[in-house]
Formats: sequence, structure tokens, C-alpha cells
Amino acid sequence: MQNRIGLVVDINNRQQARAFYNSVFLGSSSIEADWSGDVATCVAGDTSSAYKQRVMDRINYYRAAAGVPADIQLNPDFSSKSREAALIMSANSALSHTPPTTWNCWSADGNTAAGKSNLSLGSAGPDAIQGYVQDRGNNNQAVGHRRWILYPQTQEMGTGDVVPPTTSGIASNALWVIDSHTWDVRPSVRDEFVAWPPPGFVPYQTVYPRWSFSHPDADFSNAQVSMSQNGNQVPLIVHPIQPGYGENSIVWVTDGLDPASQSTAWPAPEEDTTYLVNITGVLINGETRAFQYEVTVFSPDTPGADEEQPVISGDRAIPVTLASQFQFTPISFSDAHQLAVSTLTDSATQLNAETVDPLIQDLTDADYPLIQNQIVKSGNWAYHLAHPNAQSQALVIDQEFLLSADSQLTFASRLATATEYQLARVEISLNGGVAWQTLYQQAGSNNSGESGFVQRVIDLAEFAGKSARFRFVYYFDQGSYYAGTSAGTGWYLDDIQFVATKEINDTSISVLNGSSSFVFTPTAERDYLLQVRGLPWPAFAGMEWGPGKVVKALDPTTDNDQDLMFDLWELNHNLDPDNPSDAVLDSDNDGVSNLREHDANTDPQDPESYPGMPGEQKPWLKIMPWLELLLSE
Repeated sequence: MQNRIGLVVDINNRQQARAFYNSVFLGSSSIEADWSGDVATCVAGDTSSAYKQRVMDRINYYRAAAGVPADIQLNPDFSSKSREAALIMSANSALSHTPPTTWNCWSADGNTAAGKSNLSLGSAGPDAIQGYVQDRGNNNQAVGHRRWILYPQTQEMGTGDVVPPTTSGIASNALWVIDSHTWDVRPSVRDEFVAWPPPGFVPYQTVYPRWSFSHPDADFSNAQVSMSQNGNQVPLIVHPIQPGYGENSIVWVTDGLDPASQSTAWPAPEEDTTYLVNITGVLINGETRAFQYEVTVFSPDTPGADEEQPVISGDRAIPVTLASQFQFTPISFSDAHQLAVSTLTDSATQLNAETVDPLIQDLTDADYPLIQNQIVKSGNWAYHLAHPNAQSQALVIDQEFLLSADSQLTFASRLATATEYQLARVEISLNGGVAWQTLYQQAGSNNSGESGFVQRVIDLAEFAGKSARFRFVYYFDQGSYYAGTSAGTGWYLDDIQFVATKEINDTSISVLNGSSSFVFTPTAERDYLLQVRGLPWPAFAGMEWGPGKVVKALDPTTDNDQDLMFDLWELNHNLDPDNPSDAVLDSDNDGVSNLREHDANTDPQDPESYPGMPGEQKPWLKIMPWLELLLSE
């Protein structure tokens, strides 16, 4: 799936587009920057190599999805000068591509970088890249930042980031986007044009109010744009044509959304929603042309009905310390896969806040405690999520579970004072906590809310065979909210329990390159869980694990019920190793006892497997199967 070191994705394949978002976009989310600078003393400092790589990864996500070469490399010299530019912007709380020498922390290198960079104030790193592609604000009708990020010829960029503590400065980014390849011959692109959002399946989180269409040779002076959804026209406003930023482009705002507001987000679709885009009157090399394409906005949280699954096949029971081979159905668009081997134990996970449980990850604000004793369901303590500020708060359970058809998550819940924009959510992750989908959601009632705890039960049967993590999120994005952490505000939780699940531990992960089989050698007599997932982009592991296969490792000579049949053989042939009567039975009615099939190593569930012994030749064995046992002694 890679071209040179670049990323390639087929976004006409929904599963692949979904995997790309969950793997690469989420895998390039912001991390601790480890910034070493100081705005007050005009020290630009630096960020960690991992942080800068996240910036490049986020850029290449957008470029690959747009169908242009996604192999942007980090230029150290560009980055060094860009750090000086970012410092200037942060120190002056303003943006300028030509900062005056009177500005605080001005430098010649910073001035040079400012003239060749996208500039951001208030965000840095990967978040700044997303802001550039969104290109909100009244001054960004040309989406110039987006056009430079998606410019096909570019091969190198540099990032400079200022990431100070919130109390001592403003975050900023300078992304050097004009390299020595600006005037190179245009490389091949997927669609001839470059659009955002591009034709194909696009996660709603990366769809913004401003849509754009670029072509290097196009004259859009007389072009017209229309959009429809399910045959109905979508209202839009075309911005004035503005050349001078990357490729020639036409830009429009859709569906009455506000392109100036940072908080304006494309609404999460309840189902996949396809928009038909028509652009007419485009003059290219003297010829008037028209373009038509479809954009399907979808939620990457929701799997498609026909997604490929890496299903593992092989024995149910295997000999301990000996190698056993397994096969799996590979994901067609993934050259590599990952294998996870884990141990399993029956789950006894109950979380009631009476003690500090090591399984609980407290992702709440430091202004209030996660555990409180004023409002409880049972015992003396319960969990509390509130909004001291406009940030979501979370309680994460740091444990992976194997789910079954009988699995449930139960908990006592009380959503107290909250607005309709404050949401109590329970979320599940099927890829180790990279991406999350909502299982349960309750909005506030704009008043004091529930007066007592309500027992909630979430059926997990649809995830049978899957490994999963869980978290409780008191979510807020925009709108009004009750701020505060005092008793009677926010969401209270108690008596969290997992039913009919197994705990997954001691997981080891390896890479399977170009193979649809693997060998596993168990080291102890116990239950193991085997799982496979696709790895289309080797640096980004974000696909969901396929259905788990539980295998039991045994001493191959064990015979617990003393029926002269090895337990390992019985388990692999759907017999009960704790039932001694299995030996005299004839499970496939072929006239041959299960014991005789055991000794011949044939299949007691397949009447055709015992050579030369079809059931009709010995009908008396169906009436007296014990006689075969007697004759065998």
C-alpha cells in the first residue's frame, strides 16, 4: 500500500478509508511536544522528533486522501527557521508573513520563514495542520493554507512549533510549505484535479464548511458549482476566485455552515450521506469542461456491513510446547498483518470506587477528584465526572476484555444538573483505544436532572468474539454548559460490572508479512487468545482486531475422564473431555464408535472419514456401539 515511502489509500473503498482515518489520522494526533523554548526570553527551542513526525504524518494523511503524492519529508533547515517564525507569532500574539523588525523576538531567519510558511496562532503541531485544511475565518476564503498543503509538486516541508504552558504564552505553528520543487513538472495525481473533500468516502471529522476544487490550468472565471444530496439541491455560496496560492481553485461554502467559526463542525451523519458535485464552465487550455464527482460523508466509528474480517482457522486444542499452525483470511488491501497472542482469565471486574483501583485511568481535570462520597449508590464512594471547564472528562478502564454473546456492561448512573449539550457517554474501542464508538448516550435535561441512580445495562452481544476496551466520557463540544464540580452537577457512576466476559492479559504482538498463516507454540497449559488485524500502513496500527480464536493448550496425553481418548483429540472433534460415555457413542452414525475413530485418528463427526467402514456395512454397530468397544479390547 506504499509508494516509495509515501502513503497510498483507495478512498473509494469504505473499509479502507475508515481504516486509514483510524490508523493514520488518529495515529498522528498530538502528543506531548517536550518543547524546550521560552517566549519570555525569546528562545525558540525545539520539539521532540516524535512530535515533528506527527506533523508530517498528519500532512501526508490529507495528501494521500486527496490523491496527491504523500511522501512529504521534514527539512531540518526549514524547521529550524520555522521555529523562529513561530516564536515571533507567539511573542506578539499576532500573525504576519512580513513581521516588522519592531516585533518582539524578531529575527532574520524567522522573517524568512514567515514569508514561506502557513502560520497558526492558538494551535500547534498536528492540530495546526487540521486548522490549515479547514481554513476557517473571513480572511481565508481562498483556502490558501489548504492549497499549499495539497500542492502536488511539494516534497519537503518544515515545522516550527511553540507549545508553552497555557499560563505563559500562546501556542503557534509555522509550516514551511514552499520548497525548491514548486516549479517542477506536476506529478501524477489520482483524479486529475485536487478536491477537498475528495471524491470517495470521507470521514465527517475531516469535512469542513469550505469545499474546494483545484486544477493547475483552470480558469474558473465563468465556472458554476452545484451540489445535490439524494436528488435535492444543497445550498451553497461560491467565494470570489483568488489565484496565487498553489493551484488555481474554486471555493464554496455548503449548507449554510459558518466558515468563520472554529467551532463549526460537519454534523456526524446518522448514515452514509452522498453528495453529488457538479462544476461547469471550467476553461482549460481553451476548452470549456465540466467535472462531476461524488463525496460520501461517513462516520469512521461505524463499520460497514460487508467489511473483511481476518478469521483464524485451526485446532481448538493444541499440544503445549509444540508448534501448531493456523490460517487466516487476509485483508485484501493489506500486505502485512499483525498477530496478537494473549492469555485469558475469567473476568471478575467490578468497579465500585471503594478503593483506588489500578484499572481506572483518571482523565479528569485536576480541579476536582474522580472519587467522591457525597452522592453514592452503594458503599461510601462513587465516581464523578463534571465540567470545571469546556473540556470533556473521562474515566478509562485500563483492561482489554474478550466479549461473548452473553456479555453485558452494567452500571448505576445518575446524570444530575446538565444542559442538553453535556452528554454522558459509554464508549467502546475495538483497536486498543485508538478509535472509540458510542454505546450509550444520555443528554442533560437543562435542569437538576435525575434525583437518584438508575441501573443501566448495555448488551454487548453484537461484539461477540471481539476484544474491547471501555471508557465513560462526560462529553462537551460546544453550546451552553453548567460549569462546576460541586455536588449535584455532572455525572455520577457506581457499581460498574462486566458480565460474561474474559480478561485479556500478557499480550504480545508480531508482524506477519505477506502470509496468511502463522505458527504458535504455547508455553503453558492454559487458554490463549489469538487475533489478527490488517496493517496496510506499517507505521500505523489502527485497524480493529478480527474475531478472536480461543485455543486450549494441553499435555497431548491428558485423559481427564479416563475414556481412553485424549482430551486434546476430543476437544478438536467437538466431544466432551469430561464425559467418559463419549467413547462408546457414535457421533456421526457411521457404525464406528468414537473410540475406534480416536484410535484411527479419523473424524467422529464425519461419517465418510473412517476408511472402508461405511455405516450401512455394519448396521449392528448403530444398535450396539458398545460391541465395538468390547472387540477393540
